Amino acid sequence: MLMYPKEYQEFANLVKKHVVYHILLKVLQYDRKIGEQSSLKLARAYSELFNQIQWMIEKDLVEIKRQMKRLGGMIIKEEQQPTVRIVEAKFRGFIYTHRFMNYLLQAESEQVFKSYVFPQERKGKLTSSVNG
Repeated sequence: MLMYPKEYQEFANLVKKHVVYHILLKVLQYDRKIGEQSSLKLARAYSELFNQIQWMIEKDLVEIKRQMKRLGGMIIKEEQQPTVRIVEAKFRGFIYTHRFMNYLLQAESEQVFKSYVFPQERKGKLTSSVNG
């Protein structure tokens, strides 16, 4: 029976968070570009909101990567397929493959986005999960 190191579960959770936050960052960049090209009445306000959220996500991504490195791991490669995202990660010298269903990543990305837009719901929940 294969036994994972005890910190592997924490690392696996960080890999999933990294994927979700990275997706959300790309979506925000795309949505901001579309918003700038459209005739939204509050275009500047939306752009500022997206910039602020993007900055917070980038900051949290740096912290996630730092925690992964502290545990002895890193993401090697991400590959998007029609129904799944495949992530290869190295943890303490071993390569692990993670598969995440796209519809679940989308749902989690939406929840994370809401937690940035409505920070009162974010307190305690997200900060404790990002910081360990």
